[in-house]
Amino acid sequence: MEFQECFSLLASRPAHAHEHCEEEKHAEDKPQDVNAVEHEETVVSEELEDLTLLSTRELVRTFHGLQETRVQIYADFRQGFQVHQKTEQFPAFCSGITERFSAVSERINQVEKYLRDKKQQVIADFIRKIQLEEKEKLLLVGCMATVMMLFCY
Repeated sequence: MEFQECFSLLASRPAHAHEHCEEEKHAEDKPQDVNAVEHEETVVSEELEDLTLLSTRELVRTFHGLQETRVQIYADFRQGFQVHQKTEQFPAFCSGITERFSAVSERINQVEKYLRDKKQQVIADFIRKIQLEEKEKLLLVGCMATVMMLFCY
């Protein structure tokens, strides 16, 4: 992403009124080697059962677990960005992070679909809103990473 694109994206954002975001603590970062990244059993890989067999409550729990996985991916990205940004491993690291985000997002989209199939429109609509916010957040994180690489290092 070019600097001007990043700047335009940031400039177009409305004021953020989520005070609770300032109070939240980030997950503790742990060192990570891109070659040693264990494809630990995340909620994405654990949930091999057919989502169509899950109750509404179980689908919501699945969504919650996937959101927790997403938080961990952000923590891994934060740590890995600092470790790998000036190394040859950086593109592979970014590809791995992208694949993990994509898998989580796809699984959440499936959960949303099955909630709609179960006539749980309100819950599915909330999940859709969260997905859109997560998409924007990911764009902003990518933008900030680009700016940091251009100007801070």
